[in-house]
Amino acid sequence: MKKGIGCDILEISRIEKIMQEQERFIARIFSLREQEMLKKKKFAPQTVAVNFAAKEAFIKASGQVLPYNEIEILRDLNDKPFIVCKPLSGKIECDVSLSHSDLMAMAVVFVEEL
Repeated sequence: MKKGIGCDILEISRIEKIMQEQERFIARIFSLREQEMLKKKKFAPQTVAVNFAAKEAFIKASGQVLPYNEIEILRDLNDKPFIVCKPLSGKIECDVSLSHSDLMAMAVVFVEEL
């Protein structure tokens, strides 16, 4: 069983700037299910940033280079984040932790290959 851990941290202002300058950013990076979740959170820059960080952390942990919109960062009924990655579905288990301050967003992902 192969295991991996990935971490990513970024400035929320960087994502906020990209959101303002690139109107297709959200559609290009996030799946339709993610976009619905982000819409409920009013596309808050800290939420967009922490979800983007989770995608980066997942790529680092899994060692798989995949399109961002194929890696979904979703929430369960208790608002706990979880990852769905259809190309790797059934091949991996993963845990994700998200956090942000006013300035920074970070994510840590632990992946176990089955």
